[in-house]
Amino acid sequence: MTYIIRDCSIFWSYDTALATPVSTANCGMLTILACGEVRFTVNQMDGTIRTICLHDCLHVPNVPINLLSVGSMQEKCMKLVFDYCAMTIHLHDCTGNEGILEAAFIHRLLFLQCIFILSPSSPIQSPLVANLTELLPCDVILPVVSE
Repeated sequence: MTYIIRDCSIFWSYDTALATPVSTANCGMLTILACGEVRFTVNQMDGTIRTICLHDCLHVPNVPINLLSVGSMQEKCMKLVFDYCAMTIHLHDCTGNEGILEAAFIHRLLFLQCIFILSPSSPIQSPLVANLTELLPCDVILPVVSE
C-alpha cells in the first residue's frame, strides 16, 4: 500500500502505466488512474516549515480524502507514536534530515495539517503557488521502498 491522493493537479510526476485496481479492506475496489510524486509543506512541532516529497502516490479521484499509509510510513523509517489525542511522526530520511510532525485525531481518524504544492505543469496556477514551487525544494525526500 502507498499513499492515495484524489487531486491530479498536485502530482509532480504522473505515470499512467502503473494504473491498476487496488482491493480495499471492505472487499471493494479502487480505480487507480496513475502513480507519481506529490509534495506538501507542513509545520513541524519546532515551528519550522518543511517540504515533504511522497513517492508512489496513487491517483484515485473518487476517494473522499487523501490517505497516507501508516505501513508505508513505517517502511520508510518513520517512527509513529500514537497517543490519546494525537500521533507524532518522526521523520528520518536518507540525507540525515529529521523532524517531528503532529497529526490530530478527529472522529477516530488522524489528520495531518499540510499544504499541497501544485505541480509547475498544473493547469491550476496562481502567483503564490508559482512562488512556492520555486522557493521550497524538498527538505525531506522519502526513499522508495521496493516490495
